Amino acid sequence: MKVTKVSAAVLDTPPQSRDLTPRQLGRLELERSLEKAINDAHADKSAAFRIRLDRGEKMATIRGAFGRAKTRTGHGDVNLFKVGDDLDLALELFHAEDAPVPLTALARELVGLALVDDSDHDIRAVVRLYRRPRVDPADR
Repeated sequence: MKVTKVSAAVLDTPPQSRDLTPRQLGRLELERSLEKAINDAHADKSAAFRIRLDRGEKMATIRGAFGRAKTRTGHGDVNLFKVGDDLDLALELFHAEDAPVPLTALARELVGLALVDDSDHDIRAVVRLYRRPRVDPADR
């Protein structure tokens, strides 16, 4: 890396605009459609959206675009669920029969249950909730 001193006037000149590549345009369109779905899922708690991958699309590309769109919308309660070869977009607390739920949502529910009876806001609350009762050897 090389750092050189330049005039502050350089900062005032607008950068040269250049055309976006077809790949960049496709990514922007994908992120716009994901932003709309995220906003719709956040507004309608019962809504879910299925994302079917086109031939040649990679799940990692969709997940990356989803992460950027989710950050821009600020709706952290909307998430992606892998269902077979597709992705479903819905609220993180989405529960349906045979629908996978992210482990983070299950962990939050578990900690929420534990904290009702225990005021320690740490892992000990969960351990105490699921601790097996001690059995006296004489009672066996």
